[in-house]
Amino acid sequence: MVLKMKWVLAALLLATAAFAADQPRPNLVWEGDVDDSAVLMIRNEQVVLRPGEGLPVRNPRYHFASKLPDRTQLVHVEVLRGRGQVRLLSNPQLDNDYTAVVRIDDPQPGSFHYALAVRWEVSPYDEPSAKRHSKKKDKDKDKDEPACCDPDQTPVANAIGWTGHVNGTVRVTFIGTSSASEIVSGNLTNEYPRIDRAVPHRDDLKYTIRKVSGGGDVALVEPPSAANGYALVFEIRNGQSADQDYGVEVGWGPSTTAQIVNAQKK
Repeated sequence: MVLKMKWVLAALLLATAAFAADQPRPNLVWEGDVDDSAVLMIRNEQVVLRPGEGLPVRNPRYHFASKLPDRTQLVHVEVLRGRGQVRLLSNPQLDNDYTAVVRIDDPQPGSFHYALAVRWEVSPYDEPSAKRHSKKKDKDKDKDEPACCDPDQTPVANAIGWTGHVNGTVRVTFIGTSSASEIVSGNLTNEYPRIDRAVPHRDDLKYTIRKVSGGGDVALVEPPSAANGYALVFEIRNGQSADQDYGVEVGWGPSTTAQIVNAQKK
């Protein structure tokens, strides 16, 4: 398990480095708990699960940075997290109403949380409608109005969430929009990571680790830095506590205002 975990973390570090250096930002990030199989149908600014493919996908979520345009082109799918096979079945073209189709096959018992990054070529007209409207409003503002602050420097208390049933000690790693867990001792079940904002590629922020539920301790092991590929690592140490259902919230902000918190359950 430890050797496998080290391989997964190494792969995540390499993928994050490649993403930062060579690859554009994903146009779409999708995640969900897949059991058996699932087929994603991506069109415009929507992802629809094809009915009748495996068991229902639990906790599906997605975010578009730009819509899939109505034109023929190649789509690239990167697996940020998964244990089965992910295949692109068809690229968008006129015959399929410009729909990209991705299939996930998870042959192992039980469900597993998958996270996918999907990329395609875009133009300024392919941005989501909400973003285009906000840009239009920005143009109407007074030109002397100061620009908005750096979003990573704005304190955020709950950018990432994690829940799971821990009996022993578990080490959790978040890199960008990916996550991986290592069982140091005992066992881990019912794990579910939630990533609303990617871990910043910065080492000048202060990170907040807050225990929402659980009877043991939650502690920050490594903050993101260039040396560890901007990985945020924390441990859940249940010890002998009978309360093994944990909830953890991760946030960050300027180092002058944020602090590490290990809140006790009330």
